[in-house]
Amino acid sequence: MRFFRRIRHLGLLSLAALFGGSAILILVGVNVVQAPIDNSDPAGAERVWDSTYSVQFLYGAHLSVQSWLAIIGVAFGLLSYGYHEAYIHVFDWWCTRQSRRPEGLDYTRYLNSQIRAPVLYGIRGFPFLVSLRYFIAIASVAASIGYKFAVTRVDTYSYMALDSSQFKIRSIPSAAFDKHGAPSPWISDRTSDSDYVPANRAFLHQLERIDTDNQPPISVMMTAWAYCPDTFQPLGWGWVYTREVVMVANITEEKGDFVMRRNHSGWERAITSNNAWSDYPEWTFPGRAAVDYRVVAPGKAQIQWARLGSLSSDLCDSESEDDCDSAATQPVARRLTYTMHYAVAEVLRSVDHGSCSSVDGQPSQVDRNITASILSFNDASFVTEKKYGISSAYSGWVSAVISDKESTVLEGVAAFVRASMAGLATVVEDGYSNGTRLGLLDADDLPFGPEDASLARVTGRFGLGRDQYPYFQGFRPSGLTGCYRSAANVFFVLGSLSIAVALVRIWLGPPAVTGSTSIGGQLDELASGYEVAPVGLGTLRTGLGATCTLPGSRREGEGGK
Repeated sequence: MRFFRRIRHLGLLSLAALFGGSAILILVGVNVVQAPIDNSDPAGAERVWDSTYSVQFLYGAHLSVQSWLAIIGVAFGLLSYGYHEAYIHVFDWWCTRQSRRPEGLDYTRYLNSQIRAPVLYGIRGFPFLVSLRYFIAIASVAASIGYKFAVTRVDTYSYMALDSSQFKIRSIPSAAFDKHGAPSPWISDRTSDSDYVPANRAFLHQLERIDTDNQPPISVMMTAWAYCPDTFQPLGWGWVYTREVVMVANITEEKGDFVMRRNHSGWERAITSNNAWSDYPEWTFPGRAAVDYRVVAPGKAQIQWARLGSLSSDLCDSESEDDCDSAATQPVARRLTYTMHYAVAEVLRSVDHGSCSSVDGQPSQVDRNITASILSFNDASFVTEKKYGISSAYSGWVSAVISDKESTVLEGVAAFVRASMAGLATVVEDGYSNGTRLGLLDADDLPFGPEDASLARVTGRFGLGRDQYPYFQGFRPSGLTGCYRSAANVFFVLGSLSIAVALVRIWLGPPAVTGSTSIGGQLDELASGYEVAPVGLGTLRTGLGATCTLPGSRREGEGGK
């Protein structure tokens, strides 16, 4: 009973404010540190990204930021009231303790330490207690502002399989531009990725070395053109893994003593505008080059180049064009043949600004193909009933790329291969390979035989089935609410400290006496304020002509007799 009486004398409301505010802050902190942050979630689930700074709430993550600010605001409001009452309690307890000492309590300092004392700071009072009061006031203001920055929206890391309505593909248009006015990938895609070149949308280039542009690509892969209508928001980003049929062109360097003539019958010819194609030991000095290219058969394209020299028509003064052509020859520097095949590959596309059409435009080294993994390969030749060759539209564009003053061997050869692959894709008959064409595959579809699933990320590293394709991995604005880890730690510390303050208040107990006076040699104790005042203390009147009817005044009159 004495314990509960002590609690009641200290003030149930102020103690409840300290315990209640502390409990809320500690529970909020637990709700933060127990939230999922690892990779243990099953496929298709969403989890917050393992951030060093913020994490979602374990419970109530779908509540708004304003709701969580209101909850935490209640806690800080309770603590603000509780600390104010705790200061008054400590002040009264300390003054009572001082008054019981032989030297007593300095009443001047006591008055100058009061909240309403007309002093600038309170140095003439009790400096420690005055400073403690100001510290509590400033800390309350700072906390009322700071906690509003503790709650935030968190990025959600998603693992999810997309359906046919969320991820779609279309054929690469044979025209230079599609119906929306966007350039076709065989024109816009590049062999490098920079701030000035947009990411590729259908072509991946594999190089022997990525630090030079005077070498042709080892292989070129062509994928379908992907798009995701209203699937991703502009702030989301990540990657989409697809399992699809692609076209791959692999290089073969022809060996032999080949020559190029001024009469380039059977070949298309372009003349370079720079010396980038003349980096060969047998060329004693740099010079322009003549570049010939042709399509030998469906799925087989050739390109070769030699020093321009006598191949230039400007150097022929003979009246007989045949005699001039037969005399004008140059040894071929390099002759390359690109053979094209279908393959099944896992293709990685990036998601950014709501679009999923970009494959990584950065060329990969031959042993570091990070944007696509070939799972199975088809060596069968292409079959087409249509006349096949490089059309004038493709040829004109290839010639323009090669003749550009900034052209390089890498970019020129890659442009020719891309144009050849795009042209082939438009004429291959529908019945090729049991109807297989560029595009997505069903889980049970194995057009080219068994596949090495360990080479793929989804079926290998993620351990999922082929039915999970297309598969998205990345960030999505989910609307989940979380809290900064540093703020959660502050909540733990502040909550624990507040509980300690409440326990100290209970241990100290209510001050027994807040003041006393001696009237007529008799000691009268004043009401302490921490216990119920007894009935019949009398009335106090101040001012001129006022009479004192306190019990002590009667005692003074009795002493005068």
